[in-house]
Order: sequence, then structure tokens, then C-alpha cells
Amino acid sequence: MSLPTALGKNRFLTSRCLPTIVIIMVSLIQYYFLEMIPTVVSSEILDFLSSPVTLTISSVVLLAFLYLFSEIIREVGKLIQHLLYGKRGCTFPQCQWLLNPRICPLSASTIRKVKQKIKEDFGISVISRTKRRNSTEQQLKEISDVMAQIHELTLDHELLRAERIDYTFRRNLSAGFLILLVFQLCLCFIYGEGKQFFGVLTDLVLLSGSLLMTDRAAYSYGYQLLMAYLAIKK
Repeated sequence: MSLPTALGKNRFLTSRCLPTIVIIMVSLIQYYFLEMIPTVVSSEILDFLSSPVTLTISSVVLLAFLYLFSEIIREVGKLIQHLLYGKRGCTFPQCQWLLNPRICPLSASTIRKVKQKIKEDFGISVISRTKRRNSTEQQLKEISDVMAQIHELTLDHELLRAERIDYTFRRNLSAGFLILLVFQLCLCFIYGEGKQFFGVLTDLVLLSGSLLMTDRAAYSYGYQLLMAYLAIKK
């Protein structure tokens, strides 16, 4: 069981708040070891927060910042999804599998059942690329639209909901690491110090790893989506 799935079923908390917290923790670790920003004396912070008024105001400002940052991460996550899987997710694994069964983890008979069910439910005939001479762009658009409807049909599927949360968590985590990487690149450009370059390298490794995790989660979600769709009875 993945970390976001284990923490709960609330999508806002697990796929938006949790990535934000992870990114902030990573940035604090980088601050501690790399001194990305000027050091602030801890005693001065404690003196500032000693007043109930300043503590309340600081808490409100912090919560507002965290919410704003989570919104930014979410939007950057959508951009990453667009870059990885095309407009409207037309190159998600499940879409590609229907057009190219050779790369699909499902058996040929299962894929035939999925295609038959799509034809019965939506009136769309999915033809594999090997049997199609013309461009598949239009069919990819049709399949992505069908998958969006299948997504709505399977919202109550327990396992699929967990897979969906896991994918969104990893996608948004990738977005957070991308934001950190851009921030580190700006610091490297401004200060030009070796420790900033090491921070860039660290964030690049984290971003690459999270993108691989995102792709793996999309693969797992696509598999479960097709299986859940087959299980739906008219």
C-alpha cells in the first residue's frame, strides 16, 4: 500500500496537502544543509511569536501560504500531466493499449472484451494501429473522451479510487520538485555558489525519480480502470 493511500481517502488531504508538506520539508532540509537563504536567529523568531496576536496572525498567514502553494502545485501538476500524456490525457497508458495491444499488460481476449464493451456502450469501434493506415489522432481524441466517461462511471470503485489518489499525489509531488528546481536554478544564477549547484543536482534527481513514479502510477491506474470498467454491468 502506498503512503498516500495508507494515510486516508480524502483526496484533498492526500493528493494536495501531503505533497505540499513533503516539498516544504525538503526545502527546509536544503535550507539547513545548503543555507539557501540568510540564517535567521531562532531566538528572534521565538520573541516574535511570544505575543498571542503575532502568533495568531502568523498562523493565519502560514495557512494562507500553504493553501496558495498547494494550488500552485496542483496547477503545475496539471501542466506536467499535459506534457506527459497530451491534451485531455489522450496518450495515457490505457488509451495507448487499446490502439496497440502488443504493449498492453492485459491479455488479447481481455482487450477484445474492453473494445466490444466500448462499442456497445459508446458506439465507438477501436481499431488497432496495425489495421489503420490513416492518422490515429481523431481516434485518440475519441478514446480519451470515452475514458473520461469511464472515469465518471467508476468513481465509486474502491481500489480505483486509491489508485487515482496515488497517481495525483505523485503527479503533484513532481510538480513541487519542479518548482524547487526552478527556485534553486534562480539561486544558482544569482549567487553562483557551489552549494546552490548541489541543490540543483539534488532537486533534479528528486524530480526525475518522482516523474518515474508518476508514470508507474499512471500505468497501474490505467490497468485498474479497464478492469473496473469490465466489471460494470448494465
